[in-house]
Amino acid sequence: MYRISLFILILLVSFNDANSQERGNGCRIGNTVFTQYLGMGTPYVARPDQPYYNSNGRKLEINNNNSNRYICGAINDYPQGSYYDNTIPPYGANVTIPAQHELVSESSTECVTSTMVNGSLVGSGGRIVTYELNPPSSCSGQAPNNAPLDDYMLCLILIASGFGVLTIRKQKFAFKSSLISNMKVLY
Repeated sequence: MYRISLFILILLVSFNDANSQERGNGCRIGNTVFTQYLGMGTPYVARPDQPYYNSNGRKLEINNNNSNRYICGAINDYPQGSYYDNTIPPYGANVTIPAQHELVSESSTECVTSTMVNGSLVGSGGRIVTYELNPPSSCSGQAPNNAPLDDYMLCLILIASGFGVLTIRKQKFAFKSSLISNMKVLY
């Protein structure tokens, strides 16, 4: 029973990884991060190789919170702030915007964008960055609820059910054994 419970727990943890953060590297040029790596190439004569990123590949915009809100599918990087919302009864109120730091680091390594390695440059002067996007489940209008039990509730129910079945089977066997031994005493 222990092995089955452990297997179910590992299975559910692996399914839960679908909700985990997406972490990656990209080439930041301005407020855009190009994420599809093409390889190393020489964009300039007599200069060292630089990473090439696909200018037609996936692009993530950086949200510096000019919109006063978290934007799903963007790299949100801003300090805590607030704004006044006059629709909150009775007279309006300040709404706090929690800080977001999905832009983890920016290196001094230069990068360029093109459609292929050593092809015509579409963008240059970029820097390699590491980003970490929140999972899509946190992309509602509310702050995410990171209660860890919510993620594993199904697993906990299955484990409790398994122990319940095991306990009932043991009691049934004990009941049958005691019944048989009582019958032997009678005869």
